[in-house]
Amino acid sequence: EVPKLYLRARLTDSPVVLVGDESVYFWSKEPGTGKTHLAWAFYINERFKTDKGRPIFSTFGALQLKLRGAMSGGAQTEQEIITEFSNKKMVILDDLGGLRPGNASDYSLSMIFEILNNRYSWGRQTVVTSNKNLEGIESDFDARIASRLGGMCRVLELKGGDRRIKRGN
Repeated sequence: EVPKLYLRARLTDSPVVLVGDESVYFWSKEPGTGKTHLAWAFYINERFKTDKGRPIFSTFGALQLKLRGAMSGGAQTEQEIITEFSNKKMVILDDLGGLRPGNASDYSLSMIFEILNNRYSWGRQTVVTSNKNLEGIESDFDARIASRLGGMCRVLELKGGDRRIKRGN
């Protein structure tokens, strides 16, 4: 359920104090600054509460593949996927904007808008990671998506070197 790499991820690993029930938009232009690590920390924090509802953790790419599968008669319909991602108590969407500008289809953008709009409207906890600030999401994808993310999330830029690369060996 939680990849071995992230089993020890905790909210206290953050350079700023995080509250377990807030919505957060982690971004950094640089890879390896800990965006995904902190997203898993939110998942772990929620998963081990007394609630029985399991959060959803998905990359933006995996969500796109799931939606494409629905278009070609997959196990779930588009509406079922939108409902699932809209209604969960917590959703973590990793690597929004990881695609090159112009590679996200209008369909993908309309589906992510629908999900984020529902989550924003109902005040549901959402954690998003990206390599783009909100201005980048607005210019490369959609101003409505950037607006909703900015309206519902605490926006935190993560800085530093790539934690994945071993230095000085």
